[in-house]
Amino acid sequence: MHPDIKNKLFLSGGIPKSWDNQMKAFCETCIMVREPALEVMSFVNKINYSDPAIRFIIFGRDGSGKTATLMHLLHFAYESEFLLLHVPWVSNWTKRPKEVIASQFEEGRIDLPVESAIWLQHFKTQNSQLMEKLNLKATQSYTWSKREVTEQGDSLMNIVEHVI
Repeated sequence: MHPDIKNKLFLSGGIPKSWDNQMKAFCETCIMVREPALEVMSFVNKINYSDPAIRFIIFGRDGSGKTATLMHLLHFAYESEFLLLHVPWVSNWTKRPKEVIASQFEEGRIDLPVESAIWLQHFKTQNSQLMEKLNLKATQSYTWSKREVTEQGDSLMNIVEHVI
């Protein structure tokens, strides 16, 4: 994998620190090709996207290759021009949030503003080229506050940058 792609896909996480150190030491980024990744890729290439969403579960004991499989699938999705919604370390949200505030929109829920901003920056880094190419637009207006409104037709990139 080209170093620029590695940095784009995994800058905010998704690679264990020990693997990242080895990649830096050997000056190359290689991902082990695992059978489960090839199987999921085969299914993805055959999916009829007009049908309901298909979900894949990757499970197994520690050390069984889940991380390598996910890295391979993320690289495959990036190269295949899928919009990526990658959460590198979910436990950072659930176990170690930096700031927790009550949701302004839904009673009984919480917001994680720091983690949200970090994740949106990660989303932007991974998808900026594709979003520019697809020129995705808002289908409705969004009112953020009395002064801040995103109009229908604004680009998705503008919305992401506004929220960050």
